[in-house]
Amino acid sequence: MADPGRLLLHGGTIEADSEGVHKGVTFTVRLPVAPLRASPPPPAPSPRPAETAATLERPAVLEGLRILVVDDEPDTRDLLTALLEQCQAMVTTAGSAAEAMALLRAAPPDVLLSDVGTPGEDGLTFIRKVRALRPEQGGRVPGIALPAYASSAGRTRAFKAGFNQFVSKPIENQELLLVIANLAGRFSR
Repeated sequence: MADPGRLLLHGGTIEADSEGVHKGVTFTVRLPVAPLRASPPPPAPSPRPAETAATLERPAVLEGLRILVVDDEPDTRDLLTALLEQCQAMVTTAGSAAEAMALLRAAPPDVLLSDVGTPGEDGLTFIRKVRALRPEQGGRVPGIALPAYASSAGRTRAFKAGFNQFVSKPIENQELLLVIANLAGRFSR
């Protein structure tokens, strides 16, 4: 039951009504509605400007970097591809862990971006399999986990599985670009 003292602090009331023993009880809680304002509310903060090629600083150090993007959502793959290609990176995409493993073995990338919650084989299992490969097969490719839900436990699981970095969705473009540049050893100040 709600704390009556707390409700009363807000100007609310609690009522209990019963027609007798074994007849049940009805509780009614009333809370006041905030009064209408005579003046308009303060303006909401303006949304961040869209991160477009004109407004987003793009590290030139991604030029020529080979990046493998693994995500089961085509829209996410397309957005990441567009962002990375604007930075002159060479992007390959995969919609599943199996497809990504075949691409990785054929031509190991410089950096791997992988969703964690892919259907079938998840990203954690996938990165463990990548880490089991020999270095020349891509076993040491730097990997960035891209989970839809961020938590400290999820971050810990991603690092234990073999990811080097963790960038949660929704992805902040500038953060991702800087993490990729740092991870690839191409960040210059």
